[in-house]
Amino acid sequence: MNYSEGQVFFYFSAKLSFSLNQTNQPLSHLKPAGLLLPNGNFSTLVLLFGLMSIFYAKVTFAGDYWEDHAYLCEAPNGYRFPAKSDGGECADGDSTLFNALLCNSGDKRGCDAVRNSQTGDGQFWRSPRRAQTNNIGKGDSDSKDLPFSDDQNLGVLLYVISTGDTPAFQRWLDWLERNRPCSRPNPFTQDCTGYAWLYVKGLPRYCGHANCTLQPIYRDMLKEVADYFNLSAQSGIDHYYSIASTLTLGFSDLILKYGFDYLDLPTTSKLYLNSRFDESGFPLHLDAVRALILHKIGNPDLALNHTIKELISREPKNPFYEYVSEGATVSVAELVIQYCPSPIHPVDDMNYRVDYTWEQANSSQWSKPFKHDGNERSMLWDCIMMRNLSPAYYPKYDSAVPNVINYLLLSDEP
Repeated sequence: MNYSEGQVFFYFSAKLSFSLNQTNQPLSHLKPAGLLLPNGNFSTLVLLFGLMSIFYAKVTFAGDYWEDHAYLCEAPNGYRFPAKSDGGECADGDSTLFNALLCNSGDKRGCDAVRNSQTGDGQFWRSPRRAQTNNIGKGDSDSKDLPFSDDQNLGVLLYVISTGDTPAFQRWLDWLERNRPCSRPNPFTQDCTGYAWLYVKGLPRYCGHANCTLQPIYRDMLKEVADYFNLSAQSGIDHYYSIASTLTLGFSDLILKYGFDYLDLPTTSKLYLNSRFDESGFPLHLDAVRALILHKIGNPDLALNHTIKELISREPKNPFYEYVSEGATVSVAELVIQYCPSPIHPVDDMNYRVDYTWEQANSSQWSKPFKHDGNERSMLWDCIMMRNLSPAYYPKYDSAVPNVINYLLLSDEP
């Protein structure tokens, strides 16, 4: 074959699709890349392409991009765990939730990080580093950066379901009960001692600050998981709504948002209303995590199915939501690959790996790869987590040159 005209076009994939039999064989939608060669024969093309592949394999594409660049935060005792990097500094405020999702994907590093976020007294913290430093020295004094929160508690629940670490969960439930505030003290002792009818202990809190008070749907989620494992949820959770009534806590904001009967609804029905009325972005992502937890403990009912459909309806291009709905599929893997960074589309600044992509809003408008305010700044653990859930659908990273080919196949652009 004669290529003496000097212009040689070879076809290479611009988008990855997958075989349906989980054999991990990519099927390419071929597209001309336009390689210009001097007059010569096909062997010149083969040799040049081979040399280019080896060069780029060694310099750029060797190894696993996500793993190689995912940030690890270091606790005072030297323990390193997955986290975000913000300005080159450890950003671990959401570490328990994100590491629980990593744990759920089968990644031991995530499981270890959540386990190491619990102190000996049973309290859970946002991260191992914060557990070792009393919330970086802040304790519960900073209302904008408290030691724990409702969303991080979802991480505890997902961790317990993923690992079966019920002793850690019972210690947590016991800690929540021991640390309930004295909301209506005994008039004679000015505390919650003496005859029980003389005082009222308040709702459980994640920390000493009032903003740590357990909210209704999070109470329900705790109760669901405790019952699933036949553990004692303790009085503060068991009698949560009667305590709230005694203290005349009407949760008027929730009633105005979700309806007058919201507090009386079962967990799955509450969650359905949340999925309809919560804002897109991280609030809706929390609804997806709740749906995943309830599904994993075998609580599929009509309301939960409606919740999952609502999630997909509102965010049809979010691969995590699709995974919650359909499980590991070709479509989920394709979306992850399109949205996540690669050597061809790298993180813009490694000091700012601050985005957990799947909690972002407006997935139908996401760029490929996903960019926040024009910047690619995935924390990368979000990508690793999704790949762990369905590894058969992703390219292998067995050697350098195949790695080049795989990465080229992943690109939406030449």
